[in-house]
Amino acid sequence: MLSQLSPTTADEVWKVLTTTRLKQSPTDILPTSLLRSSVDVFTPVIAHIANLSFAECRFPAAFKTAQVLPLLKKPGLDKEQMSSYRPISNLTTVSKVIELLVLVRLRLHLLASPNLSRL
Repeated sequence: MLSQLSPTTADEVWKVLTTTRLKQSPTDILPTSLLRSSVDVFTPVIAHIANLSFAECRFPAAFKTAQVLPLLKKPGLDKEQMSSYRPISNLTTVSKVIELLVLVRLRLHLLASPNLSRL
């Protein structure tokens, strides 16, 4: 049973920030280019935010804000019908980084599960 996520390290956050393709979001206050050029400054801050989130088992409300854009499902669909679209949510870059850190921990937990061998 997964009751709490293991803490992250500044090194892990640094690796995510420097190796992952991060796209700028319209909801970002901090430009991705500045985040990357000042990675040594922002790495411990993001690690601290992630660890607080993991310890409290909640995602910070400030990072739940997204820009939602409609995307046409297939070319040729009626552009006047809302059912022709699917929503795309653009989260902030920091939200995406924390999401990646959670994903790593969930994968490790799932792969270590004895239930996986029964499939």
